Amino acid sequence: MIDIISFLLLLLIFCALVSVIWSKEKGQLLFSIVMKWFLFLVCISVGIYILIFILAFFQHRNDNSSGPPTIGVTLDPIGPANSQLLGITPGTGVYVESVEPGGPAADAGIKDGDFILSIDGNTITSVNDISDYDSTKSIGDTVVLDVVHNMQHYNVPVVLGGSN
Repeated sequence: MIDIISFLLLLLIFCALVSVIWSKEKGQLLFSIVMKWFLFLVCISVGIYILIFILAFFQHRNDNSSGPPTIGVTLDPIGPANSQLLGITPGTGVYVESVEPGGPAADAGIKDGDFILSIDGNTITSVNDISDYDSTKSIGDTVVLDVVHNMQHYNVPVVLGGSN
């Protein structure tokens, strides 16, 4: 859009120069009218530039989502004792050590101490599996986690956010 405005501004400058040359032959009234319109259009163009800058600034300022997509948790491997307690194969799933307050996992209801066994049906075998899978997605996409909370299995949809 800025390119179009720049083109129109250059076109107006060209037209103003042509009208200045022409107005010397036809009188000053035409020159006065053209210059008033030219000044008006320049002011509009500058106003549009300023508006675009302000909108871009506030959009960037309000966009708290940057970096790769994330669910906003700190994870640890599940130890053998917890694997046995949960009745899962050792080396499967991860333990939620902490949940980022106000992050996507917290918004979805995931708590510290929960266990995540799979993401979108893909079994988790290491703490890197979730971030690796999330990196194939975009901020705003939804993933479904198989979560164990208080020994109950839940399918929890989580909308991916950005890391801060």
